[in-house]
Amino acid sequence: FEGDLEALGEIEVHQEGTDFRRAVWAELRRIAPGAPVSYGELAERVGAPRAARAVGTSCRTNPVALIVPCHRVIKADGAPGKYGWEPKRKTWLLEHESKWA
Repeated sequence: FEGDLEALGEIEVHQEGTDFRRAVWAELRRIAPGAPVSYGELAERVGAPRAARAVGTSCRTNPVALIVPCHRVIKADGAPGKYGWEPKRKTWLLEHESKWA
């Protein structure tokens, strides 16, 4: 957390889940630090534009939240939205990354 925002992206992970969840988790790793996307935008990126809620479920079931950065997904109105590790941590992570990005 000392400025190398790409370091966690270099860690290999193997996550068990449905094809859809694995696609969402893979796409989460492509979201640039400091450039959050909405649940709907992420759904479009994985080829399921009407699946914003399913994207949220995939984020919620992500077992390696910092390595697969589900905190970079926000609500369409720009609000942080929910976060399994406490909403205030999501806000802190987003603010921290935006300073270093």
